[in-house]
Amino acid sequence: MPTRKESFIGISNLQISWSTNLEGKFQDQPVVEADIRWQLGMAYYVLGHYKASIPHLARSYQLRRELFGEKRSPTSYTKNYLALAYLKAGQFSEAEGLFDELIEARQQGPNTLGTKNDLAVLYKEQGDYDKVEPLLLEAVEGHRIKIGDTHPHILESMKNLITLYKAWNKPEKAKEWRVELPQAENTRK
Repeated sequence: MPTRKESFIGISNLQISWSTNLEGKFQDQPVVEADIRWQLGMAYYVLGHYKASIPHLARSYQLRRELFGEKRSPTSYTKNYLALAYLKAGQFSEAEGLFDELIEARQQGPNTLGTKNDLAVLYKEQGDYDKVEPLLLEAVEGHRIKIGDTHPHILESMKNLITLYKAWNKPEKAKEWRVELPQAENTRK
């Protein structure tokens, strides 16, 4: 029985093999190519190979946009993970553009608050704390209204606020949110 690390190495080797052999293989099957690219991109993403995930997620997004339109769920979902891959790969301007487009397209839909949280994380990585705080506060308050205090998304936004305030050298604000966090986590159990 292979170890977990050996399994990941095997998967990575299979992905590399597949990745180099995809070009032109599915010209008349765009749905199949979009799905395969999505799977490969997500496998790379989950393994932490963000730069390697980007070309596959970008191609999947392009194909899904052509097939289903910009606003359909598969397209939007792929675009969101492409933005996250750019963020994790340190390609902030690409990520920011996609996050902004997603927020604009989603308006007040169910995924808007999560996208605002993700955009806040991008701004935090860039040290632009003035942009982070309002996005995270909006995400927390929106989640409270829409899904309640115990949902994992609100907990993620609260933890991001704590991290922001620590990095921003505002320990009193971090402490305020730290006090609130265990209450939310405990009511979840």
